[in-house]
Amino acid sequence: MKFIKLIFAILTIISFSCNSAKEARKDYSKIISREFLNSDSLSIVINYKGAEGCLGHFRGRISVEASDKKFYFTHVHYGDKGKAEVFLGEYENIIEIIEQFETNSKKSTKMCGGIAGGTGYYFNMCINNLEETEFSYCQSEYDGLAYLLSSMRKLKTKEIYKSVY
Repeated sequence: MKFIKLIFAILTIISFSCNSAKEARKDYSKIISREFLNSDSLSIVINYKGAEGCLGHFRGRISVEASDKKFYFTHVHYGDKGKAEVFLGEYENIIEIIEQFETNSKKSTKMCGGIAGGTGYYFNMCINNLEETEFSYCQSEYDGLAYLLSSMRKLKTKEIYKSVY
């Protein structure tokens, strides 16, 4: 009997810790980054949360400050091991990269993370302190964070800071 109570208690704890599964937004008709396609300067802040199954949770923040054909990129990832990366890059097609990231992320319809399993990401993005949007995706459908980071790193001209702690 004690064994059954113990199993029940464990299942109850796991079910409450797995409440992070997000329902993907079905309305992705408004892509805010399109409004800034011809901007000379940009300030983009992207905060994200990730859920790997029930127990793996992490957060991160990406910041892009762009003007005068250059940009500063900062990415801080808070997980098991914190990571920070800061670099300077050439301002080429940054907003197009952001627009593609936002569009493809908003097309994701699958639930994941938490009890749904898999790895799910939830994003809050603000551009020039004017427009803000939220979106999420399932990594098995689209690995948007990897796309965004690799695309930005291709534009890197000078490493300023990189660490793993």
